[in-house]
Amino acid sequence: MYGQFVRNVGISKLSSWKDKVPREYSKPHREVMEIVKELGLSFITEEPVRLDSLEFSVCVPDIIIDGCEKGKLIILVHGLKWHKGETKSRHDEQKAKLLRDMGFKVIKFWDYQIKKKKYAWIKEEIMRAYNETFEEHMKRVGSDLVLI
Repeated sequence: MYGQFVRNVGISKLSSWKDKVPREYSKPHREVMEIVKELGLSFITEEPVRLDSLEFSVCVPDIIIDGCEKGKLIILVHGLKWHKGETKSRHDEQKAKLLRDMGFKVIKFWDYQIKKKKYAWIKEEIMRAYNETFEEHMKRVGSDLVLI
């Protein structure tokens, strides 16, 4: 079923993804996970979500906060190593749009923002997205995921 977390997906379907993803979380990922924990929010990491798309069948968000009464929140932590370049950037935006079309609230942080220790701002953005409805979120963020 689309829009649901993918459980029991055969390894062969995710093998190309598993081969490309680091075996451990990066420091920026760990730092954002710590921020989410400090906020007292329950979350899961890297849980595949089936997409209703011919081009993309599965997306693996970095962090999914599903205890939110106003809609599930996905946090993407992007680094230049994995998300640099026009094609990768376009794919990232297409996947984010598909997730939004399925009703997920999506926010993205870049590794350079985290490395600059913008923790107060990151906490504020997470809580703002967590507490707003999907409609409020879309009005505020629109199609632009790049938070400055």
